[in-house]
Amino acid sequence: MTADVYPLQVLLVTLAGWVNRHQQHVIEYLVEENRVLKEQVSGRRLRLTDDQRRRLAAKGRRLGRRVLRQVVTIVTPDTILRWHRQLIARKWTFTPKRPGRPGIKPGGGCRLEVLVPNPKEDTMRVMTLASLLLLLAVVARDVGAQQHTPPKTDQEMIANAMSAAPEAVAKEATIVAMDEKGQMRVLRQGPGNFTCMPDNPMSPGNDPMCLDKNGMEWAAAWMGKKTPPAGKVGFGYMLMGGSDASNDDPYATAPAPGKQWVDTGPHVMVLNAGTMVEGYPKQAGDPTKPYVMWPGTPYEHLMIPVK
Repeated sequence: MTADVYPLQVLLVTLAGWVNRHQQHVIEYLVEENRVLKEQVSGRRLRLTDDQRRRLAAKGRRLGRRVLRQVVTIVTPDTILRWHRQLIARKWTFTPKRPGRPGIKPGGGCRLEVLVPNPKEDTMRVMTLASLLLLLAVVARDVGAQQHTPPKTDQEMIANAMSAAPEAVAKEATIVAMDEKGQMRVLRQGPGNFTCMPDNPMSPGNDPMCLDKNGMEWAAAWMGKKTPPAGKVGFGYMLMGGSDASNDDPYATAPAPGKQWVDTGPHVMVLNAGTMVEGYPKQAGDPTKPYVMWPGTPYEHLMIPVK
């Protein structure tokens, strides 16, 4: 293994820490979609069958009241938990029943309610319920389940790695990948200055990356917790986008409590830029605009969205 390839091996191993971000994006999208649908049906009464209430209650009971508040349910968390008590838990009480027909309360009577079909409301109700049920299923299942299928064959990995950079750069780049034993192998040797790697199969997202030679030296210093070589500005492409656990901690593997992944769409990176990052925001409040990642550390770099 050459000295130039070894930093790539270290870098790809680190990408394994960027797990669950695609899953988090799915959940965040479904929460927002359900919020929009809930706004559309605001003021309208949703008429749910006992079977629909039972399905929501079974999923919601596993999440608990605190999580249910976060996922913007179509009814209150207390209502979902009450449905669980009434429609699921109650069937195990074995309350003795008296023979004959149930009595009618004094002053009561039979009320027949005729519902006039409303196609618009019915469609919105189905969309809202489908969105919520899908959201609850995503939250309840194993967060390790992958949504993205990583490339497997050499040709697939080469094509995936090349998608990280413009064609003119990618076609001359060296393509490397890690095998099942954690060893780096060269899929294609290129005459260019960039080295590209395909999506990491241990990560649920699609995050191919291309770095130039200086960028690889910067990455090696980052992984080794060393000072990047002075005066060597690096450049990188991530045109498929990417997410980071923290904009402040270079070694965070998951967002801090109450925080979310820093999601940046297709972008390029200026690495080891030194004082050239001055004047750019030091927070990723709007990752659709240029900002500095990991400010104040030896590994601060400029993130520049391109779409």
